[in-house]
Amino acid sequence: MAKIEVFTAGTFLCEEMVIEVQELACSKCDVTVYNLNKRHASSENIVKAKLYGVQMIPSVAINGKVIDIEKVKNARLHGLKQNEFGIDKTESIVAAEPKEATNSQNVHLPT
Repeated sequence: MAKIEVFTAGTFLCEEMVIEVQELACSKCDVTVYNLNKRHASSENIVKAKLYGVQMIPSVAINGKVIDIEKVKNARLHGLKQNEFGIDKTESIVAAEPKEATNSQNVHLPT
């Protein structure tokens, strides 16, 4: 079972990423969405984003590591099955360093 966390700002691009992640996640995966929009962001959400080093929205973390969101999009394009995204392929899609992806919005997290 993978713990998948999605950091959003409530935009349509973020919502599309949430839907993609939920569709690709296995049935045993735990998917949590953190809204970092100023109107909705709790201090807990901000602390979690800072802890993970989130620098753009949307961002996805699997088992505590931020991944390149292009890998989520590629999983969709290549027709990976749900369990391949959530469990079997977790190691192969976790990136050591997050990359800036297209269609992402930069976000400034309050200090």
